[in-house]
Amino acid sequence: MTRALRGLAALSLLIAAPLAAQGPIADRLINDRGKPRPDCTLPGAGHFLTSGAATYFKSGLENPDPSRKRGLIRQARDNALNAISTGGQSGSAAAWYFYGRASLDLGELAAADSALRKAETLAPACAAEIRLTRREAVINLIGAAQTFQQASNHDSAMVLLRAAAQVDANRPNAWYGLANSFTAKQLPESAAVYFAKAMDATADTGSSAKNIRQASAFQLGVFGYNAHDYPTAVKGFSMALALKPDDGDARRNLVTSLRAAGMADSASKIESQMLQVAAGAPDGLTTAQLAEIGVARYNAEDFAGAAAVFTKILEVEPNNRDALFNTTQSYRRMANADKQLEYAQKLRTLEPLSYEALQLIGQAYQAKKDQPNILKTFEALTAQTVDVVVAFTPGASSATVVLKAKGREARDINDRIVRPVAIPVVVEFLDKDGTVVTTGEATIPALAKDATQDLTVAGTGAGIIAWRYKRK
Repeated sequence: MTRALRGLAALSLLIAAPLAAQGPIADRLINDRGKPRPDCTLPGAGHFLTSGAATYFKSGLENPDPSRKRGLIRQARDNALNAISTGGQSGSAAAWYFYGRASLDLGELAAADSALRKAETLAPACAAEIRLTRREAVINLIGAAQTFQQASNHDSAMVLLRAAAQVDANRPNAWYGLANSFTAKQLPESAAVYFAKAMDATADTGSSAKNIRQASAFQLGVFGYNAHDYPTAVKGFSMALALKPDDGDARRNLVTSLRAAGMADSASKIESQMLQVAAGAPDGLTTAQLAEIGVARYNAEDFAGAAAVFTKILEVEPNNRDALFNTTQSYRRMANADKQLEYAQKLRTLEPLSYEALQLIGQAYQAKKDQPNILKTFEALTAQTVDVVVAFTPGASSATVVLKAKGREARDINDRIVRPVAIPVVVEFLDKDGTVVTTGEATIPALAKDATQDLTVAGTGAGIIAWRYKRK
């Protein structure tokens, strides 16, 4: 649930002192990359004030001198505004368009947004080009913001990203950038708000925007889950999966989130599909998730369902001790003595000094009414001088086994005390296929009844996920 991705004070300044604060924004928007005028027809373009605005704007775009450029674009803005306010051109799409374009290049974002909306309403045929104008401005601002982010200057980045969101709130890019900056500033609650905004920004249907929305939805799921807000986690992972149906991580995390949210039936429907493929496959469940499902089924007394899940783990990890133990117990509760015996014997090969594993074998023989083996197993149980339980801790390139030994009072068939002796063992560290990666040795001391001792054996090597030991 931790797939990694790749303010406010600044916003207050923007409101309190617009001319001073808009410099960083206007400096990046003044070099407009768009065309001086759109190819579509703008009604009202012939009015002298509007025509003058268009001329000033074109000259401003083409002028290389920054100061002169800014002055010409201001004149374009003022001409267009005069046309609207005093020249009888309040219904002119052209006047609103040039007022919006000039305001945008000057960093006057609220005016630009409302003017471009008005122009789009008055000239629907120009809607696509107006959206392109917004897109170009957003690209300018986000490009500069990313430079700040790379330098870990997130406050400056967020000023530009907020501006980009104001230019076009319907694209996910700026919201996604803000979420990433909040993440970097270790403010997960704020990051989640902006990931949600990015996820819900659906105006841009291009592949890049879709990828951003998918990544945002996934991160929203992660933040929701980590905050124990499971409905939000479900919402995020559901959307991530809808946008990318082959995202196995999103599918697996959605199952976990649904169960955490108390939506077991919905989780089961997805699980049943994922159980059709191998554990750990792109469309399947991880062994850890399968284990959770198996335990949940066992606790719900669905022992057949639990056994099916645990054996699925063993298909890819045949030496997974917990899966072997849980499979054995599931078959015991199903009163399937043959299967109980089969898996208990496999368990015993991993941990030959486990009293519990031997007990499970004996119980299976008892259920089968196999009298000779019942007696043989009973004799082995009473003669066992030590019980060993294993604690296993895997790492990236190493693993540790702790042999927790406890002495037992043992007796032979004639009820005579069996004296404990030291038992040397070899611990084998295994990969998922059961191949021995490395080995270590330990000697279990002769322990009196109820005396205990822990022995640690470490192994180094890549891919260690399981273990077994044997008498030396």
